[in-house]
Amino acid sequence: MKKPKIEYPCSWEYKIIGKNQEILEAVVAEVINDREYGLVISKKSKTGKYLSLEVKTRVLDESDRNKIFSDFSNHSEVKMVL
Repeated sequence: MKKPKIEYPCSWEYKIIGKNQEILEAVVAEVINDREYGLVISKKSKTGKYLSLEVKTRVLDESDRNKIFSDFSNHSEVKMVL
């Protein structure tokens, strides 16, 4: 399978899943830091236990994109990153 060619810098979207909206919003602000980003509540589970947020920001290169993904993935309040 061929790896897609991505033209950088570009807009990139992450979906993060966790339990508490306010905490996840704080995590996004912490990880994204001083760059601009958009944030949308994507879905809530039927039981209301989990929710997902779509985070859209501009990434400079593959390393930058992967670091943000890693920072979200390694945060204790984030259950999953897509």
